[in-house]
Amino acid sequence: MKKKKWFLAAGMSLIVCVLLFTILRTVSVLAEDGPKIGGGYAATGDIPGVGYFAQLYDWENGLPTSDANFVLGTSSGYILIGGYSGIIKYDGTAFEQMKPTDIFTNGRAAFEDSRHRIWIGTNDNYVAMIDDTGAQPRHFLARDFTDANGKLRAASSIRAFAEDGSGNIFIGSTDGVAYADSNLNIVLIDDERLNDRTIVDL
Repeated sequence: MKKKKWFLAAGMSLIVCVLLFTILRTVSVLAEDGPKIGGGYAATGDIPGVGYFAQLYDWENGLPTSDANFVLGTSSGYILIGGYSGIIKYDGTAFEQMKPTDIFTNGRAAFEDSRHRIWIGTNDNYVAMIDDTGAQPRHFLARDFTDANGKLRAASSIRAFAEDGSGNIFIGSTDGVAYADSNLNIVLIDDERLNDRTIVDL
Protein backbone atom coordinates (compact mmCIF):
# COMPACT_ATOMS: atom_id res chain seq x y z
CA MET A 1 0.00 0.00 0.00
CA LYS A 2 2.83 2.37 0.92
CA LYS A 3 4.55 1.52 -2.36
CA LYS A 4 1.43 2.42 -4.38
CA LYS A 5 1.13 5.75 -2.57
CA TRP A 6 4.79 6.52 -3.26
CA PHE A 7 4.37 5.72 -6.99
CA LEU A 8 1.20 7.83 -7.12
CA ALA A 9 2.95 10.79 -5.44
CA ALA A 10 5.97 10.45 -7.74
CA GLY A 11 3.69 10.27 -10.79
CA MET A 12 1.77 13.39 -9.72
CA SER A 13 5.05 15.27 -9.13
CA LEU A 14 6.23 14.32 -12.62
CA ILE A 15 2.95 15.53 -14.17
CA VAL A 16 3.17 18.82 -12.26
CA CYS A 17 6.80 19.30 -13.40
CA VAL A 18 5.87 18.60 -17.03
CA LEU A 19 2.91 21.02 -16.86
CA LEU A 20 5.07 23.71 -15.25
CA PHE A 21 7.78 23.27 -17.89
CA THR A 22 5.15 23.46 -20.67
CA ILE A 23 3.63 26.65 -19.22
CA LEU A 24 7.02 28.31 -18.78
CA ARG A 25 8.07 27.31 -22.29
CA THR A 26 4.83 28.70 -23.74
CA VAL A 27 5.32 31.99 -21.86
CA SER A 28 8.90 32.13 -23.13
CA VAL A 29 7.80 31.55 -26.73
CA LEU A 30 5.07 34.21 -26.41
CA ALA A 31 7.65 36.67 -25.06
CA GLU A 32 9.96 35.91 -27.96
CA ASP A 33 7.18 36.24 -30.55
CA GLY A 34 5.45 39.25 -28.95
CA PRO A 35 6.04 42.90 -29.75
CA LYS A 36 9.54 44.17 -29.07
CA ILE A 37 9.38 47.65 -27.60
CA GLY A 38 12.18 49.81 -26.30
CA GLY A 39 15.52 51.35 -27.10
CA GLY A 40 17.41 48.19 -26.17
CA TYR A 41 15.88 46.29 -29.10
CA ALA A 42 16.63 49.22 -31.40
CA ALA A 43 20.25 49.28 -30.22
CA THR A 44 20.74 45.56 -30.87
CA GLY A 45 19.02 45.63 -34.27
CA ASP A 46 16.22 43.27 -33.16
CA ILE A 47 13.56 45.60 -34.56
CA PRO A 48 13.87 45.65 -38.36
CA GLY A 49 14.30 49.10 -39.83
CA VAL A 50 14.61 50.81 -36.46
CA GLY A 51 17.80 52.19 -35.02
CA TYR A 52 19.16 55.07 -33.06
CA PHE A 53 22.23 57.23 -32.91
CA ALA A 54 23.99 59.02 -30.08
CA GLN A 55 24.50 62.77 -30.16
CA LEU A 56 26.88 64.44 -27.73
CA TYR A 57 25.84 67.93 -26.63
CA ASP A 58 28.27 70.22 -24.87
CA TRP A 59 29.40 73.84 -24.93
CA GLU A 60 30.77 73.39 -28.46
CA ASN A 61 27.37 72.71 -30.09
CA GLY A 62 24.72 74.69 -28.25
CA LEU A 63 24.65 73.55 -24.64
CA PRO A 64 25.70 76.51 -22.46
CA THR A 65 27.71 74.23 -20.21
CA SER A 66 29.40 70.83 -20.32
CA ASP A 67 28.29 69.69 -16.86
CA ALA A 68 25.01 67.92 -16.07
CA ASN A 69 23.90 66.77 -12.63
CA PHE A 70 20.49 65.66 -13.89
CA VAL A 71 18.51 65.22 -17.10
CA LEU A 72 14.71 65.17 -16.81
CA GLY A 73 12.26 64.51 -19.65
CA THR A 74 9.02 66.26 -18.68
CA SER A 75 5.48 65.27 -19.64
CA SER A 76 5.17 68.51 -21.63
CA GLY A 77 7.93 67.31 -23.95
CA TYR A 78 10.84 69.42 -22.74
CA ILE A 79 14.14 68.17 -21.43
CA LEU A 80 15.58 69.92 -18.40
CA ILE A 81 19.30 69.75 -17.72
CA GLY A 82 20.66 70.87 -14.39
CA GLY A 83 24.28 71.79 -13.78
CA TYR A 84 26.41 73.99 -11.58
CA SER A 85 25.83 76.93 -13.92
CA GLY A 86 22.02 76.76 -13.90
CA ILE A 87 18.99 75.02 -15.41
CA ILE A 88 18.75 74.57 -19.17
CA LYS A 89 15.53 73.83 -21.08
CA TYR A 90 15.75 71.92 -24.37
CA ASP A 91 12.81 71.68 -26.78
CA GLY A 92 14.47 69.34 -29.27
CA THR A 93 15.85 72.21 -31.34
CA ALA A 94 17.40 74.83 -29.09
CA PHE A 95 18.81 75.13 -25.58
CA GLU A 96 17.49 77.93 -23.39
CA GLN A 97 18.96 78.76 -20.01
CA MET A 98 16.28 79.54 -17.45
CA LYS A 99 16.61 83.03 -16.04
CA PRO A 100 19.53 82.95 -13.63
CA THR A 101 17.58 84.34 -10.71
CA ASP A 102 18.35 83.45 -7.13
CA ILE A 103 16.26 80.31 -7.64
CA PHE A 104 17.93 78.76 -10.67
CA THR A 105 21.57 79.38 -9.89
CA ASN A 106 22.30 75.66 -10.20
CA GLY A 107 20.61 72.26 -10.26
CA ARG A 108 21.43 69.03 -8.50
CA ALA A 109 18.21 66.94 -8.71
CA ALA A 110 14.85 67.14 -10.51
CA PHE A 111 11.48 65.45 -10.25
CA GLU A 112 8.05 65.75 -11.91
CA ASP A 113 5.16 64.96 -9.57
CA SER A 114 1.70 63.58 -10.36
CA ARG A 115 0.35 67.14 -10.78
CA HIS A 116 3.09 67.84 -13.39
CA ARG A 117 4.90 70.27 -11.13
CA ILE A 118 8.68 70.25 -11.54
CA TRP A 119 10.79 70.15 -8.39
CA ILE A 120 14.38 71.34 -8.67
CA GLY A 121 16.90 70.57 -5.96
CA THR A 122 19.83 72.95 -5.89
CA ASN A 123 23.36 72.32 -4.73
CA ASP A 124 23.33 75.12 -2.16
CA ASN A 125 19.98 76.93 -2.30
CA TYR A 126 17.31 74.41 -1.17
CA VAL A 127 14.32 73.69 -3.45
CA ALA A 128 12.40 75.41 -6.24
CA MET A 129 9.07 74.22 -7.60
CA ILE A 130 7.83 75.14 -11.08
CA ASP A 131 4.08 74.97 -11.66
CA ASP A 132 3.02 74.59 -15.29
CA THR A 133 -0.06 76.77 -14.72
CA GLY A 134 2.11 79.85 -15.20
CA ALA A 135 2.34 80.65 -11.52
CA GLN A 136 5.59 82.15 -10.26
CA PRO A 137 8.15 79.49 -9.29
CA ARG A 138 7.95 78.70 -5.60
CA HIS A 139 11.26 78.90 -3.79
CA PHE A 140 11.57 77.04 -0.51
CA LEU A 141 14.15 78.82 1.63
CA ALA A 142 16.05 78.00 4.81
CA ARG A 143 13.12 79.21 6.94
CA ASP A 144 10.97 76.45 5.43
CA PHE A 145 13.40 73.85 6.72
CA THR A 146 13.50 74.94 10.37
CA ASP A 147 11.67 73.23 13.21
CA ALA A 148 9.28 74.80 15.73
CA ASN A 149 12.25 76.02 17.79
CA GLY A 150 13.81 77.75 14.78
CA LYS A 151 16.55 75.15 14.43
CA LEU A 152 17.61 74.34 10.88
CA ARG A 153 16.84 70.67 10.29
CA ALA A 154 17.94 70.13 6.69
CA ALA A 155 20.85 71.00 4.49
CA SER A 156 20.61 73.37 1.52
CA SER A 157 22.09 70.75 -0.81
CA ILE A 158 19.28 68.62 -2.25
CA ARG A 159 19.96 65.19 -3.74
CA ALA A 160 16.64 63.36 -4.38
CA PHE A 161 12.84 63.56 -4.60
CA ALA A 162 9.97 61.07 -4.42
CA GLU A 163 6.18 61.21 -4.11
CA ASP A 164 3.92 59.05 -1.97
CA GLY A 165 0.31 58.00 -2.62
CA SER A 166 -1.04 61.08 -0.80
CA GLY A 167 0.85 63.52 -2.99
CA ASN A 168 3.50 64.40 -0.41
CA ILE A 169 6.83 65.26 -2.06
CA PHE A 170 9.77 63.82 -0.15
CA ILE A 171 13.03 65.74 -0.30
CA GLY A 172 16.38 64.09 0.38
CA SER A 173 19.27 66.36 1.33
CA THR A 174 22.79 66.00 2.65
CA ASP A 175 21.27 66.20 6.14
CA GLY A 176 18.26 63.90 6.12
CA VAL A 177 14.70 63.96 4.74
CA ALA A 178 11.78 66.38 4.75
CA TYR A 179 8.58 66.49 2.73
CA ALA A 180 6.23 69.08 1.26
CA ASP A 181 2.59 68.31 2.07
CA SER A 182 -0.43 69.05 -0.15
CA ASN A 183 -0.44 72.67 1.10
CA LEU A 184 3.28 73.01 0.33
CA ASN A 185 4.23 73.15 3.98
CA ILE A 186 7.66 71.65 4.66
CA VAL A 187 7.51 68.91 7.28
CA LEU A 188 10.79 67.76 8.76
CA ILE A 189 11.29 64.06 9.45
CA ASP A 190 13.11 63.56 12.74
CA ASP A 191 14.48 60.03 12.62
CA GLU A 192 17.89 59.07 13.99
CA ARG A 193 18.34 56.66 11.08
CA LEU A 194 18.09 59.56 8.63
CA ASN A 195 19.27 62.65 10.51
CA ASP A 196 22.71 63.89 9.46
CA ARG A 197 22.74 61.40 6.58
CA THR A 198 23.23 62.20 2.91
CA ILE A 199 20.17 60.90 1.05
CA VAL A 200 21.09 60.27 -2.58
CA ASP A 201 18.02 58.27 -3.64
CA LEU A 202 14.38 57.95 -2.56
